[in-house]
Amino acid sequence: MTSVKSRILTAAIAVAALAGVANGQRIGMYPLETTDQALALAVPTAVGRSLETIDGAIFPAPQDLFTAVRTRPAFQATLDKVFSLDALVSGKLEGTAGAYTVTYTIRRGTATQNIVARGADFAALVRASNLGLVGALGLKPTALDSQELASVERALPAADVVTASTAPGVDANKAILEKAGANPWALAARALVLVGSGKNDDAITLIQPAVRAAANDPFVQASNIVALVSARKNPETKAALAAAFKINPAKPELHYLNGRYLLRSATPVTQAIAQSALDALQLALQYNPRYFEAAVSAADILEQYGNAERAVNVLTGMVARMPDDAGLHNRVLDTLLDTDRDGAVSYLQEVIKTYPDVPDTVYGLSQRLLDTDAANALVAAGEQRYPRSAVLALVRGFLLERVGSYDLAIAAYRQSVERDPSLLRANLNMAGAFSKLGRFDDAEAALKLASPSNDQKLLARMYLQTGRLDRAKTVLAKLPQTDFDVVYMNGVIALREYRADDAARLLDAASKIAGISAGQTQQVRASLTEVPDSRRLGAPKLTGDALYQFRLGQALIDAGNMLEAVSAFNRAVKTAPTDVHTLLYRGIALLATADPDDARDAFVDLAKIAPNNPMVQTYLAVAELGRGRFDLAIEAAQKAIALDKNYARGFYILGTIYFQQWALFGTASDVTAARDAFQRCVAADSNFRGLVELRLSVMPK
Repeated sequence: MTSVKSRILTAAIAVAALAGVANGQRIGMYPLETTDQALALAVPTAVGRSLETIDGAIFPAPQDLFTAVRTRPAFQATLDKVFSLDALVSGKLEGTAGAYTVTYTIRRGTATQNIVARGADFAALVRASNLGLVGALGLKPTALDSQELASVERALPAADVVTASTAPGVDANKAILEKAGANPWALAARALVLVGSGKNDDAITLIQPAVRAAANDPFVQASNIVALVSARKNPETKAALAAAFKINPAKPELHYLNGRYLLRSATPVTQAIAQSALDALQLALQYNPRYFEAAVSAADILEQYGNAERAVNVLTGMVARMPDDAGLHNRVLDTLLDTDRDGAVSYLQEVIKTYPDVPDTVYGLSQRLLDTDAANALVAAGEQRYPRSAVLALVRGFLLERVGSYDLAIAAYRQSVERDPSLLRANLNMAGAFSKLGRFDDAEAALKLASPSNDQKLLARMYLQTGRLDRAKTVLAKLPQTDFDVVYMNGVIALREYRADDAARLLDAASKIAGISAGQTQQVRASLTEVPDSRRLGAPKLTGDALYQFRLGQALIDAGNMLEAVSAFNRAVKTAPTDVHTLLYRGIALLATADPDDARDAFVDLAKIAPNNPMVQTYLAVAELGRGRFDLAIEAAQKAIALDKNYARGFYILGTIYFQQWALFGTASDVTAARDAFQRCVAADSNFRGLVELRLSVMPK
């Protein structure tokens, strides 16, 4: 039976389709995931545009650029190499919207090469000029580079969106491509790289000359604001935003950055500030309905307020304008998989039905659906349309792994590699499948293909993610014990072996190494919340294959592959039908996969075996909450706390239940009860502070 939310989604997509997709290019946003080379090609193109002649609709999102750098620190060197070339020496942009011509003069040593690009719109011009740059600079883009570069080019506006205008006294035909390294855009781009590396003060220093040289340029303005926001320089950020709004009051990027600034301007974020940030993001969307990043940030706020349906509506409102954007569909699925799994299936089916020309990467999102039959059907339909798709062969392999068909999965991964050797994830997945079969030599060979440098950390991670803890420890012992990943993985192994004291020590050490990395710090804190449970449970009395299947199930939960985790725990349960550890984690995996009724029944049965275990009662409360039974959820959570008055997770779940009641019904007493439970949670275990503050920040005082 189709849920109400599924019907709403179907209607939203249908209405969007009727609206048409004229001028459907995404305006001025780099995708979050690009290769270094693709991004390096795109940035000089943007740097080389006239600061005076083009209005500024060509706008790579600074937030995305520095975020991308955080995941690829080596991009600093890539960008420096591009900007150090005497490649973009001179050039001119002539014409008006609909008839652009750009001339690049490329000098490499004593050789000079002229490139002329013409286009009816700026996107076509950029596409042509990029092809010339690839050849002139001797670059050899991989298939993935070309795909990502095409995505960047599609992001540029159509001719009727770009307005050509000449400021008084400015020669529209002057040379616009001075040496790239001295261009204000180059300084701004480099500053963003520094922000991505956590060097905020250096970024602010570097960007000041760009601000002085091009104070009115929206990219420079926004880059400066990003650096100030990241450094939490609130007064300076407020002043920079005020100055920018005087020049560009309708610039959507500025309203987006204002929303981001407001969210970081106070700790904790009050309900009023969150609403102001949401208003700013909605203004950004009003000025640019294709502004994906603003929609995502708005959806995040709405979800925090418990309004998941409105969050989905904000995102699906963009589908007609960006039907081929996998990032958009991915974000919608994020919300639906947490709130309406039937709706997730219906959403993806409706998108593919309404827009049959969506790329194979959208079909590939089927792997995230927990309904394996529906996922297989969508992938099969995708492969009919894209019979040479490496992505879909990869997803087919993943789905085969999900049901334990490892040999067939390996064949699918091989097919994926044959179709696109640059798709490294296929070799990584193949290595994991070989490892699950115990074929370690084959696994290591596949891993070496995925990582030509034979990264031993990847090898250790593969063993860890397939439950081979002893092999992971052997590899990690040979690596530097000051490396975050090495220390963190050793901490996770200690958790999985129920050595709680060792786990706490190693994870604490990893936290100190993480330093400024917010992502790594959050990762450590999440693992630290498991330490008390590890200490409380103690090691399982399992041996042989039952112990391996149990550890494999835990590893699959860590990797987010819940369906395969359930299968692993089911295999362990056959050997040890009354083992509390196996039954508990089987229930936890069921919470994320099946109907909440299945998880609830699993925990009810387990409570008969372990009636005094507070963990069992806590997860029973989560299952009851998933069924919408707030009364039974509160009863189970309170029973967990009665069994252990210092059990932080029990208090956290109790607070979450009251929080969701408040979000749905707005009852003041629920706010009081939620705050009390959250405060007692943090008092019991400070590692829950980050999770608790997120909830407290959106609740009334």
